Amino acid sequence: MIQTLEFAEWLPDLPEFTNPGSLVVKNVIPSAKGFLPVRSLSAVSDALNERCRGGIGVRSGNGNNYQFVGDAEALYSYSNNTHTNITIPSTPEDVEWAATAVQWASQTLTWGGIGAYSATSSFWSFAKFGEKVIATNGVDTPQIITLGGANFGDLPGNPPIGRFVGIVREFVVFAHTTEGGTTYPQRVNWSAINNEQSYTSNPATQSDFQDLFSSAQSGGGRINGFLGGQFGLIFMERSIFRMTYEGPPVVFRFDELQPGLGCAARNSITRHGNIAWFLSQDGFYEIMAGEQFQAIGKNKVDEFFYRDLNTQYIDNVVGAYDVSNKMVMWAYPSQESADGQPDRIIMYDYVNKRWSIVHESAQWIISGVGSSTTLDGLDAVATALAGTSSIDALTTSLDSDSYLGSAFQLWFYDADSKRATRGGPTLPATMQTGGAQIKLDQRAMITGVRPLIQSDNGAVTAKAQINYRNSIGSPLQQTGQVGVNAQTGLAPFRLDARYHRLTVHTEGDFDHAIGADVEYYTTGRK
Repeated sequence: MIQTLEFAEWLPDLPEFTNPGSLVVKNVIPSAKGFLPVRSLSAVSDALNERCRGGIGVRSGNGNNYQFVGDAEALYSYSNNTHTNITIPSTPEDVEWAATAVQWASQTLTWGGIGAYSATSSFWSFAKFGEKVIATNGVDTPQIITLGGANFGDLPGNPPIGRFVGIVREFVVFAHTTEGGTTYPQRVNWSAINNEQSYTSNPATQSDFQDLFSSAQSGGGRINGFLGGQFGLIFMERSIFRMTYEGPPVVFRFDELQPGLGCAARNSITRHGNIAWFLSQDGFYEIMAGEQFQAIGKNKVDEFFYRDLNTQYIDNVVGAYDVSNKMVMWAYPSQESADGQPDRIIMYDYVNKRWSIVHESAQWIISGVGSSTTLDGLDAVATALAGTSSIDALTTSLDSDSYLGSAFQLWFYDADSKRATRGGPTLPATMQTGGAQIKLDQRAMITGVRPLIQSDNGAVTAKAQINYRNSIGSPLQQTGQVGVNAQTGLAPFRLDARYHRLTVHTEGDFDHAIGADVEYYTTGRK
């Protein structure tokens, strides 16, 4: 007899027995049925001086695309797969001195973007305001650049130093601010209307600030994230507020949406349209239209995630939205991460409500407007990666979206601080079926497993494995991995048990992983 078992939804939080989902899924993308492959990260640029700490991709009014990223000490523009330090305005003499990092009188010369900022324990937050981009790291004076300009520079108007920046309607908003040397972790401060260079409280310009106090029993804690738009969303540690424009004399109304529910990881917040996602103290949440909340990881992955997360480095959790796959993802440091840098990426298909995980390192993930690469620019890419101008040295296919100026791209920064895309070989994958009795209330002798892995180019190899037990109280056991016969596609077994769960491991490229056919015959009820 033959029975088809499909690869099940990943549900590691449910108990093994009677779990309709799978306990182990690795290096695949969830889909409505089964899973899709994941290609490995492939570097396409030179490296930043240090690890990436944030970025943004925007489009100007005349249709040009711009990308900016930051590390601990500098801000960079990105074009033709090359990073250019554009930190602060510099004279030629400054650049010459700074390029050699000269030490003089026990002081490091920091002109020209070398050591200009102090974000060694912080991150960059970016926002586009008209034809300008504003960047802040919570430590240094906020920075601003006009699109097409040569350098970032200090934002005029004596702005507060904010951990977060966003735009709400016609106002620049800083959150979790420092003013005059005093930090206000519950404060939001907004500019004059249509003027990013004015922050003095004034009813005439509508510039002002607001300190937020939660009704939660333990208080709201500090502001841990901010999203702008037609309204603002302020994520505190244990509360969430909505910031709505009212006009003078109130200017903004602040409504507490969820006392007691907040954001645990300040870089976990990401959005697409009117939907936002974030990591709370008890798991992953979705908020729609600034008011409807849903716990998306409950009874699915929340418990697994917090067991696997190295909570000492929770601020290194980074969220992003993948437009092409309609997925949200979070890079995070697992218990196996020696230095606290992300080495896992957990992914959520918000259309099909299914999860998966990838074992791969990525310092940062950014969803934003991409930048195109010219044919001449490909020479520079090859030189940066391999020391030769030949495009034969490129590690990413010329068909990759990384070379296109498409509307939105997902860019990664790998463990070497280089920009990367999923242009490498397909990652080895692992998928499971749900736990099942092959025949209701009977034991079954499994004689073969045929993995159902669609691969139009025939480049995939698969091995099957069986987890089994004879009763709910007996220990879970597993066979070794058995390869499939090249002619029949069948992995031979001879295993008699009551409960079975099939695991398939793949190597090489495939198109869609569906499940497995099981050949068996029943052996009775004892």
